[in-house]
Amino acid sequence: MRRKKLWFFIIGALIVIAGFFIYLLLTPEPSEEEWVEIGPKFEEPQYYELQETEEGTFLVNKHAGFSLKVPDGWKVEKVNTGIDQWIVNLLSPDAILENSQLQQGCGVSVWVEYDERSYNHTLANLENPKRISEYVLYQKVKIHGISSLQLIGESEKVGKIIGSKVPFKQNTLLIIDTRILPKRSECETFYNQILDSINFL
Repeated sequence: MRRKKLWFFIIGALIVIAGFFIYLLLTPEPSEEEWVEIGPKFEEPQYYELQETEEGTFLVNKHAGFSLKVPDGWKVEKVNTGIDQWIVNLLSPDAILENSQLQQGCGVSVWVEYDERSYNHTLANLENPKRISEYVLYQKVKIHGISSLQLIGESEKVGKIIGSKVPFKQNTLLIIDTRILPKRSECETFYNQILDSINFL
């Protein structure tokens, strides 16, 4: 009787194992997109160039199709912020960064993203820009004649954060961010000057 029960146990276990393997064979393998959520594609660093002219220094990207004027005396740095993620920092002579965060002076970050979801999300928010919280709001602005989404956040401790997204081509965003430290209101003037200097090629 004990041997009979043992055989029933073994046969039952084999049926469970066989069923598990049949399930694995019949279940379709998830696609790569289901395994990994693909983020925005950033513009590669070699496409950002500096051009010296009689009017000053310009950051030019012919591949994406834009240029902007670098404030006089500012330095320009290409920074790798992650895997295949590149931005360009425009920094005032007295700027100090710690762990990629502005601690002193003025700084503006510029980059291009190629991403359908981000592009569509920007267009959707442009239809109905609104305040997200007590400290953060979206607003609609014009940059070189293009309706653009600007996010503004402000607090006494952090200062003021401004991020502008310009949907200047299909599924393509030009993004210009800045952090204005407390008691450095002149940095916002520089930021607006950079926005005003943007030209699409």
